[in-house]
Amino acid sequence: MNGAPEWTAEMSVGNDAIDRQHRDLFGLIAVVVELAAKPELASADEATIDRAFKVLRDYVQFHFRDEEGLMAEVGYPDLILHTEEHCVFTEWLRVLEDTRRSPGTSSSDMLRHMSSYLASWLTDHILGSDKRYAPYLKGKKSSP
Repeated sequence: MNGAPEWTAEMSVGNDAIDRQHRDLFGLIAVVVELAAKPELASADEATIDRAFKVLRDYVQFHFRDEEGLMAEVGYPDLILHTEEHCVFTEWLRVLEDTRRSPGTSSSDMLRHMSSYLASWLTDHILGSDKRYAPYLKGKKSSP
């Protein structure tokens, strides 16, 4: 991967709060991509990786909750399918965290996998699944 993906206006779902959360997630991915690009990790980097996992775990939990709540509120018909995608991501993250704690796991290899997966999943998810619920938000006041 050459660099971290960036949020673009094309990714907007028409809700300020959700768009802001998506931009924040891209910021977190940038940290992971930066760490993955390092030829050698220092002990301080290991602590940063641990923090990144915690932030990502906490962040997707409230982001998915907010997004799913909004979809339920506007009567989005594919809410269950969308929620399943969130569950798959959450399980991927759990497995990756378990793998990180396993003896012999290379932090560098794990970071490369993590940065690649995060970048493609988030971009594909927003431009695909999230954009499908965007029309249902029309007429609903966007959050500040």
